[in-house]
Amino acid sequence: KTTLADILRMVEKRQSVGQDGVQDFSIAYGTKTITPANIATDTSPPSIRVFNRAFVDNNVFSESGASPIFFIGEENIEKQKELEKQRKELEKLKTDTDAKKKDKEQKEKELDNFCTGNATATRGWLSITNTQSYNKSHFKADCEGLISAGNAAQHAKTDDELTALKKTIASTVQPEIIPVALTLPELTALTGEVKTLLQKTVVSQTIESLAKDTETSEWVKQGLQLHKDHKSENCKFCEQRIPAERIKALEGHFNDEFKALDAALTSKIAAITQTTSALGSVQMPAPEKFYDDLKTKYNVSCQKLNEQISACVDFLGQLKAALESKKGSPFSPITFDTDPADHSAAQLDAVNAIVAEHNNKTKNFTQGIEVAKKAIKSALAAAAIAEYQGLKTAFDDLEREHRGLADKITADSAKVNALEQEIINHKKPAEDINRDLESYLGHSEIRFATADGETGYTIMRGDKPAHALSEGEKTAIALLHFLKSLEDTKFDLASGIVVIDDPVCSMDDTAMFHAFSYIKERTNAANQLFVLTHNFMFFRQVKNWFWYINKHKKKLGKSASFYQTVCVSENGVRVSRLRQLDKLLHEYNSEYQYLFDLTYKASESTNASTSLELYYHMPNVARRLLENFLAFRMPNVSGELHKKVEESTFDTTKKTSILRFLHTHSHEDQIGHGEHDSSILAEAPQIMKHVLELIEHEDKKHYDRMIALVVPPVPASINQAGNVVNA
Repeated sequence: KTTLADILRMVEKRQSVGQDGVQDFSIAYGTKTITPANIATDTSPPSIRVFNRAFVDNNVFSESGASPIFFIGEENIEKQKELEKQRKELEKLKTDTDAKKKDKEQKEKELDNFCTGNATATRGWLSITNTQSYNKSHFKADCEGLISAGNAAQHAKTDDELTALKKTIASTVQPEIIPVALTLPELTALTGEVKTLLQKTVVSQTIESLAKDTETSEWVKQGLQLHKDHKSENCKFCEQRIPAERIKALEGHFNDEFKALDAALTSKIAAITQTTSALGSVQMPAPEKFYDDLKTKYNVSCQKLNEQISACVDFLGQLKAALESKKGSPFSPITFDTDPADHSAAQLDAVNAIVAEHNNKTKNFTQGIEVAKKAIKSALAAAAIAEYQGLKTAFDDLEREHRGLADKITADSAKVNALEQEIINHKKPAEDINRDLESYLGHSEIRFATADGETGYTIMRGDKPAHALSEGEKTAIALLHFLKSLEDTKFDLASGIVVIDDPVCSMDDTAMFHAFSYIKERTNAANQLFVLTHNFMFFRQVKNWFWYINKHKKKLGKSASFYQTVCVSENGVRVSRLRQLDKLLHEYNSEYQYLFDLTYKASESTNASTSLELYYHMPNVARRLLENFLAFRMPNVSGELHKKVEESTFDTTKKTSILRFLHTHSHEDQIGHGEHDSSILAEAPQIMKHVLELIEHEDKKHYDRMIALVVPPVPASINQAGNVVNA
């Protein structure tokens, strides 16, 4: 029922998707078919008005209040035509403006995202996280500044340059560093001096054995000097007296010339040793003492200087080794052909230049950081300037176009509003609604109010806006508003279709009869009328009305049809079907009688294989039957159905089976597993018998009268004895 009303409302609104999610349907209208594919464009669908829950939610009780109702007098017909024309033009203009606004907002979003992204990247380079310090506005200002100056290319930086600037910003102030104090030896001159010493030889009365044995010669020389120092004539080694001739021969071998050369060699070796020690003791500044942006090049220069010092030390070692070798061979020249190591001051100067740069940064630390920050911001803005200009130009163009359209909307809206004020008359429609509402509800507490200059209504409770209406009040206001809208000049009731779904929801009996009267009065002239309800009492009112129409259809020129929705099973899922109204609903004026009849027929059924549709909804039928019966039979027992059934003195086992069946199978949305369906098929007829037996147990007279009402008379027959008996 709800789905049918929803589909008809989709036809009214020309919508391809309904309030309850309906997406696929087709309706035959004349020779054409309405589907979701053509509903928005096909002009053939009829003029239709639908009252349902969606109407209440979307039209009457929306945030902006009820939709205004306009009555157009004969003198305003031409104005109405002009108003409709202007409205269409204004709507098209608004559509164009909205589209232009979306384009502008999209381009503005692209520009903002671009600036935000670049501002984020810039903050990363600046090592800051606070968006107040640098954000998209700052980036835009940097770009605009470069555009104004026209010198963006001059601010470009390489990645290495940006990295160096970032290190400058990230650094903290460092103490000044003492330059490296180092004097590299003049290796060329020193090499010449060593070569000269190596070429010298000693002329003496040589002892051949000592001249050929350097090690022994050195030992004997030291021993001779030792004996002289101690004025000893005996050998310190063997305690024998040293012959005078031997002493004289040794002194001739180790003469003054020999001693002079030996002293010169010893002196030069000592000098070289001292120089080597001085080079080895040089302390280079630790790399961590330098600013981050200087560390890399300092490490490179420092390594080169250390390598140069090591080369000098190695070369000095070679000179020293040659001199020591010469001391053992004073009578023969020694050749030394190795070229001197690099001993220029270039590497030392490079290291000290970096030290000077470091010390200069320390002296100008704060100023240097600001310069580095500005350089980074300008460089990043320069890198993005072309894309920024493209986005900014596109946005400016769209903004100018949108502003022009918006200005035109303002002017055209003023014309439409002026014309509306000439046509709209709120006061009379509001008074009509309030008069009907007071008659409908029996009081004037709820009323519609209008204000000067406004086109809508405010629903008032007394002198204050109503915020919490009862369901009956909401339904009444919604229904009256709907029925009043049928008089709108935009809808021709005589050729249109009216659909009313559940107009008596949450109404008391008095309001229900009022609703029926209003519906009958206001819709009687409709070309076609649909009334949908699940309320049996309201159904009886409509049924009597439609019966009268059918009874006098020739005179009235119209006829009525009755349908009902029934629940069936398809592929294990409950679905609804629209069918001709069950004849029992035509015959009975009581829902209780109808439910009793369904229960009785189910209890008498023996062909389970063909009764799934009947049995599937029987749990709900049986529940409603018992609820109605026991509510009257046991008014003193409050609470759920379970308590009232348990209160009965009926057979306990049968009561348990009834309750289990009703609680398990009523109010379900889907067929369960196979064993669940089999349980329904097997139990339904027997449980229906138990239900009727319980009614019989509680009220035998009532039960007998109900059976007489629903069971057709049994025809009589004649037996073999000639007696009349019941068949």
